[in-house]
Order: sequence, then C-alpha cells, then structure tokens
Amino acid sequence: MGNPINKEDKMYHCSKCDKNHYYWAKIGKDHAKYCDKVYVNQIKITGYKCNKCGQRFPRTSEYFKKDSRSTDGLRFRCKLCEFYDDIKYRYKLTEEQYINIYNKQDKKCALCDKELKLRTMNTKPTIQVDHCHKTYVVRGMLCMNCNVRLGWYLKRKEKIEDYVRTE
Repeated sequence: MGNPINKEDKMYHCSKCDKNHYYWAKIGKDHAKYCDKVYVNQIKITGYKCNKCGQRFPRTSEYFKKDSRSTDGLRFRCKLCEFYDDIKYRYKLTEEQYINIYNKQDKKCALCDKELKLRTMNTKPTIQVDHCHKTYVVRGMLCMNCNVRLGWYLKRKEKIEDYVRTE
C-alpha cells in the first residue's frame, strides 16, 4: 500500500493499536516501528493534527508555518503553538504566564492604555513583550508604538537627560 493520493487529509489507521499513522509512516515490514500490526486500513480524516495542541486544522500555510525541510513544505505545529513556543524561548514565559500578564494589565498597553489583542490563528499580535535587555526580566506588555519609543528613549537616556538639565 503506497502513500495516499491526497496527503492533506489521509492517514492510516491501525486496528490493532488503534493509532493513526500519517501518510509518511512506512507501511509493510517497517511498520513494526510504529505498531505490531502490519496491515492497516486507509481512512479519511479532515484536517491535520497539530503536534502540540492536538487540534485539527487544514494543512495550509494559513494554519502552519512554512518549512522547506518538510515533505509538504509546512511545519508540524500550528502557528499559535509556534507563537507560544517562541514566547517561551525568548522570554521564558509559559502560555499561562503570558496570558496572566495580559489580563493583569486589563488587556491594555502598560504605558498608553491602548487596547492590546492576543494572537489568534489568523491574526498577528498587537502585543510587544517589554523586557530588560541586560537581565531579560519581563516588565510588561506594550503596543508597538510604545515599545519602539521606549527602546529609542532608553538608548539615548543620558543624552536626553543632559539636554533637559541644561535648560
């Protein structure tokens, strides 16, 4: 049994182990790596299951980031899970901690009180995580304008303060 024609929505289901194996799983003698049953039934399942959250989404670039190393050119985690993985890597914040900070600030920018929106599957976030570049401690969440302006100010802080004092 070869690969299914439509890779987006086909999986193989093993009746012995009751697991689904995606189209790239080898069938036949190598199938023992995945389970004990050699013969599997081909079934149609709508969508692709994200490796992390387990939700099913259409296998398109709308829901999955591009990856040239993958056989179909897409990553195996949905964009939302990739986003929270990036937040965890960059700022050492879990998804819960990130949302807690967002809620503590009443869903507003810490400086200008502009409303912030969390990232959804099809929208980019309006939130910038403000953190100290020396200690990497997260200070809060800002809108893009405040984050850029704060960064500009912090780079020129001494010069600005000297200028203001000379008046």
